[in-house]
Amino acid sequence: MNELTSSQRRRVEGICRHVEEYLALRLAHAERVNPKIHQFTDDLRAQMIHSLSSTLARGRAWGTEKHLIADVLCGDDLRRRHEVLNLTGQYSILHDIITSLDDHDRSADSIHITDMRTLYEAMDPSIGGFIELVQTWIWWDLPDAVTVHSFEGQLRRIQRLMETEITQQIAEYYSAAITIPPGGELTRDMMIGHEWRRLQRLITEFELRRRDDLPHQQVLRREAVKDGDTRTLVYELSEQLHSLEELEKSESLDDEAKARYADLLASDPAHVTRDHALHWQRGHIESLKRDLQAALISGQVLGPPYPFKRGQLEAMGAESEALAPRLSETARNYTEYQPTASTSDADEEDDEEA
Repeated sequence: MNELTSSQRRRVEGICRHVEEYLALRLAHAERVNPKIHQFTDDLRAQMIHSLSSTLARGRAWGTEKHLIADVLCGDDLRRRHEVLNLTGQYSILHDIITSLDDHDRSADSIHITDMRTLYEAMDPSIGGFIELVQTWIWWDLPDAVTVHSFEGQLRRIQRLMETEITQQIAEYYSAAITIPPGGELTRDMMIGHEWRRLQRLITEFELRRRDDLPHQQVLRREAVKDGDTRTLVYELSEQLHSLEELEKSESLDDEAKARYADLLASDPAHVTRDHALHWQRGHIESLKRDLQAALISGQVLGPPYPFKRGQLEAMGAESEALAPRLSETARNYTEYQPTASTSDADEEDDEEA
């Protein structure tokens, strides 16, 4: 990454930082499912992020123009961004992310360790599929990581435009980016309005992806319970095992027990039976066992899981709402001037005469 400009380096590092945040949450989920993988997830995550960083810092040529992948992903050319994130096509980076999709030469004189999957399969054949899963997670999360990084940049850009002096260099940049009405003059509000519209577009992008989220693609997060520790879980598990033992010995529920289990089951006490209570009790004990196992691995007692990206969407909306009152009405409602067909035709005629 030594050849990159400072802004390009920030894009690569910013996208990787958000992908790594998602990946850490997904790996923590995987460790709760299979504690064995905890032994190598830190090494794996570091290698995966390094690989992603190298991919983002590469160039792709569109005709005579060559663009950095990170620049395309953070840019406004939606066609090129779609081509990079498409499943097929010469510009797609799918095979750069999920390297096991490539067909490899398996001849006797070739090197067989050719990607992350074959590397880890050589160490433990049972985890080859897990490596492809991790790379698939990165592919799923990359568009959202790009949007979140771009959103953070937009907030900083708007704040700078509000607070700093408009230099000649800034004015020239926005003169090229914004179509100004004939006889009009570029103003600070137009610049801020241009960036404000892009900020809203990024929020909309992120929101639309949340509508398409499938259950198996969601990033789940579990917060550490305040003042929770493993001793509390052990004590509660012991209490619940004792309750199960007493319930199994009994032939029916008394009124007090019916009322207690009715609250737990959100049901009418008259409809609660011993079988209902046993089913809830056993399920609750299994849940406590899983929580205790996760706590022993992480050292923390965790609360219920929730979709992390939906929380990010709410935070993005809140930051946008907090910034809006600081903008002028002109900037908030800014709509970029679009030349009419007749104006464009007249301009073309003037060019031809010239």
